[in-house]
Amino acid sequence: MVTLVVLAGCGSFVGSGDGGGDQTDAGPEAVTPAPVPETTPTPDPWPVAPGLSTNGVVNVDALVAAHLRAVRDQSYVWREWRGTSPSETVPLELRQRARVEGEDTYTHWMVRTVGSRVPMEANYSQYVVDGAGYAEVPSYGLNRTVRRSVQATGATERIGTETAVAIRLYLNRSSDRTTVSRTSVDGQRYYRVESEGGSVVAVANPSNVTVSALVSADGFVRSLSVRYRRDAFDGTAWVRYEFAYDSVGETTVDPPDWVTARNGTAPAR
Repeated sequence: MVTLVVLAGCGSFVGSGDGGGDQTDAGPEAVTPAPVPETTPTPDPWPVAPGLSTNGVVNVDALVAAHLRAVRDQSYVWREWRGTSPSETVPLELRQRARVEGEDTYTHWMVRTVGSRVPMEANYSQYVVDGAGYAEVPSYGLNRTVRRSVQATGATERIGTETAVAIRLYLNRSSDRTTVSRTSVDGQRYYRVESEGGSVVAVANPSNVTVSALVSADGFVRSLSVRYRRDAFDGTAWVRYEFAYDSVGETTVDPPDWVTARNGTAPAR
């Protein structure tokens, strides 16, 4: 339980003059305190963090908005893992990685599916410096790599969108077995949200759902871990998903070798 204590002081005064005619300065003893109206403090709608109460996530929109505010103009390393297996032992594979120095300087790597007739997975890399974007993408057929300039977006728009989707998907849920406990990371206050049971948005027939998230007092979702069983017509599959931030406020970005090779030199900073 988080207790909020508000201390208010009032030192408002009004003079005794009538606003016209002769006025005299009669000294402090002639000053009458103004009546202080009684007010009822507005309770904090999120006693733990934006969108988060002691019962868990109660407003996922507020949590997403707070998370995006927290990561904007911030430096960090972000990683995302996914895994699926017919057994309960599910190995995780790295699917995305980003190094962010600021909104207009970052690298982003991901595994993406390319091709239509025979879809295949391939690496996709993007580097943005001072708002100029470069990409290394596999060509159709995957027999060569194309390096080209691309229209750049801000880091929060590109990477933040990925985390916002996951937060909405996995934390916009209800469960009677949810605990919110206080902890700390690097001396900063955080809350660990752990939940069992319930459902997962947009996932049919989930069961054995477990969710764990680490959320700061200002709504920054530092990590998210999910595991559940999915029953479908083609059988049962166990699914895992995770993302995590680290090196927050301590990350710088250098041009990848492929950018230097394409330009003949590193882009000017």
